[in-house]
Amino acid sequence: MDYSTEFKGTRFTEIPTVVINWDPEFVIENLPPWVYKNHPMPRSISECNAKISALEHTLTDMDLQIEVKQCEKKIAALNCERFDEIGFHEKLRKIIKAKQSTLYVISALKYWYNLNKESDKLQPKFDALLNLLIEEPVNFVDQVKDLLN
Repeated sequence: MDYSTEFKGTRFTEIPTVVINWDPEFVIENLPPWVYKNHPMPRSISECNAKISALEHTLTDMDLQIEVKQCEKKIAALNCERFDEIGFHEKLRKIIKAKQSTLYVISALKYWYNLNKESDKLQPKFDALLNLLIEEPVNFVDQVKDLLN
């Protein structure tokens, strides 16, 4: 946890703060700050896609955990066995809270992705321009004009 200081009355007090390691332009204000503190900003479109894919798999697994718990409850009822109803609902609550947290992270990643996918289209032109700068061809200006059109 990071801390900042604040002057209250006659003394300074330390206040816990969350340091966000994402560029502010990619931060969704209504998401909890821990989303950006605990999960680094993607470095590329492909990394972002991979993280989203992995988290979507996690959501599927959580749905399966809920189904398993519901099956366990039905089996206990059919066998007239005593069933821990409180434990059942506590486990469901934890899974649902984990799903909520995972959806927050997916939302942040998709926001980042949507803002960056347009700039990713410019990468081939940028690479071509870099090659032109390195090669310094005689018709450099003409090739740059063609690249920009």
